[in-house]
Amino acid sequence: MRTIHPHESALSPFSDESLDLVITSDAMEHVCLDDLAHREIYRVLKPSGVYIFTVPHDRSLEQTMIRVQVNDPNDPEKDVHCLSPNITATQILMKASVRCPTGYGRNLESYLTRLGFELDYSRKDLSNFGILNTELYYCRKNPAKAKFSPENG
Repeated sequence: MRTIHPHESALSPFSDESLDLVITSDAMEHVCLDDLAHREIYRVLKPSGVYIFTVPHDRSLEQTMIRVQVNDPNDPEKDVHCLSPNITATQILMKASVRCPTGYGRNLESYLTRLGFELDYSRKDLSNFGILNTELYYCRKNPAKAKFSPENG
């Protein structure tokens, strides 16, 4: 088993359009370059491939809350932690800490749609699968719907 640093992509070794399914569970909020990771997931999925994931999500937020600004992907020492000393209740509820650089808002869906995913989600607890108090996203790759190139976001 290899440890993946939050700044690197775990999918890089996979060829373009080589996977049918990618699953992440409450992981993307810990990835500093989550937009790069989502583009990598899109890249490695076959046409009509599926990406299923859960993330802490706050529908009251229009925009995703960035808690860590990455200035140089190759040097985590240059990261800027954007947390205010006045942490709000929303940040606390969304696990605000340096270990969770992202708190997702409603713009997550529009980003994934522009990337080329057909998107559906559920807020239903599925206790037998360990899915509690989170949203389950179901994304199917549809290259015909991509609004921008996954390579350059």
